[in-house]
Amino acid sequence: MKKMVVVRMVVLVLITIGILGFTIYSKTLDSEKVRSRISELYRMELNDFYPSKKPKKKEINQPIIITYFHTDCSSCQTEIKDIQAHESLSQSAKIVLISDEYERVIKKFVQNFEVDTSKFRIILDDESVLKNHFGISLVPAAFVYGAGSLLVESFKGETKASTFYKLIK
Repeated sequence: MKKMVVVRMVVLVLITIGILGFTIYSKTLDSEKVRSRISELYRMELNDFYPSKKPKKKEINQPIIITYFHTDCSSCQTEIKDIQAHESLSQSAKIVLISDEYERVIKKFVQNFEVDTSKFRIILDDESVLKNHFGISLVPAAFVYGAGSLLVESFKGETKASTFYKLIK
């Protein structure tokens, strides 16, 4: 009887280890797919409302900093305020803010936090296309692309504007 319990326990432990190993392996493969997908800037028509005009040719050839955010996230708010306060950053790179929240919520955030829409392109990701493309699971998430549209660095969590600036200079 005791041997049977021990055998069952060993089998249970082996099954658990196997499931954990497969889960870790699957997550690693998913991470590799996302890294490969985001290695070059994803170009598509986007539903943005700040600014309403199309980017100029000069802006397309600039470094681009993309921050995926939520309006109620305090780390996101701090990061956006820091980026906005860093004058050299907005002059050296195109800054894109993306959220999958309702348009009215984003517009209220822009107004309440006095986000300077001349410094940011704000994009509504209403179908979570970009969220899925970039593999966003935590906000803020930031992606820095060089002038050649290749990924320089990606960040999960709050990142200082000075860190972004060092990467694009």
